[in-house]
Amino acid sequence: MYLTDTALRLGEDRWPIDPVRLVLEGERRLPDLSTITSVTIELTVDPQRLPDGYGALREALALLEAGHLSSALVEAGSAAGLAVHVSPRGVGTPSDIGVEVTFRHGTDSNWPWQQVLAERGGALGPRGLSADPRPLPAEALHRLIHDSRPPEGSLAGRPSGMELRHRLAVRGVSSVQEGLYGLSEGGLVLLQPGQATEHIQSAFPFGRSDIDVTSMNVVWVITADLNDVVNRQGPDAYPTTLITAGAVAQHVCSAAAAAGLFCRPVRSFDESASEAAVRADAGEDIIYMLLIGRPRALDFCYDLTDPEDSPWG
Repeated sequence: MYLTDTALRLGEDRWPIDPVRLVLEGERRLPDLSTITSVTIELTVDPQRLPDGYGALREALALLEAGHLSSALVEAGSAAGLAVHVSPRGVGTPSDIGVEVTFRHGTDSNWPWQQVLAERGGALGPRGLSADPRPLPAEALHRLIHDSRPPEGSLAGRPSGMELRHRLAVRGVSSVQEGLYGLSEGGLVLLQPGQATEHIQSAFPFGRSDIDVTSMNVVWVITADLNDVVNRQGPDAYPTTLITAGAVAQHVCSAAAAAGLFCRPVRSFDESASEAAVRADAGEDIIYMLLIGRPRALDFCYDLTDPEDSPWG
């Protein structure tokens, strides 16, 4: 939603980045690249770009977006063989909240380019947002979970990521029992058998003709006890937790794309009803929800080709 400004920083020098043309703004030239040991990309959120009608969601959406962008940069840097480190920036100053992503010389690539460049679609079709009704192979679900693990340097693998909890509502996956699952280091743990996606559908103000949650193979729900986190770590923990949730979601989106699935992040749902649907503990808040499935129709995809390599010039 373009709620994040980006800039490249070398020492004390800084160049804003044009997000459309992907060029550095300003008249200053870059120094000799052979002398550079590290480069930092600044991500600064600007929630006020959203209309007032979004209310409290404005800040949440901006922080989530910054998390997505940070993980996209981590994945690209890791695939290019760079060492990457991410840290929240200025969380105590509302006018300068964001993330810093620092790149340094690395050794070998430790992340597959396939997950960086995989085509991503929005899963829109003639019947709104819905998934292919045919069963999904079990290996696609297991690959999704395995490949969503964060690369080194990502916020998703930092202590703030440990504050997040994950539940997956699963249906229509071959050889996998339908129901609500928890996600642990050992994999999926069945929490409650049955039609979990049906319960989550009731938390959406739209009809199935707009968003058919019951057709999704996976509804990935990210939660945290925000009140507890803030009480233990201070007010800065709130923006950090949301940025981290966005970082986690981006890795899930990349893993889904590499597996030929769509992954649609959503925030427009009734929080109380959603929390009841996924059996959230008292005080636990739903931060983010990812609708995942196989597209039923081809739609517009995001072209992630480097503009310099584009056949269109």
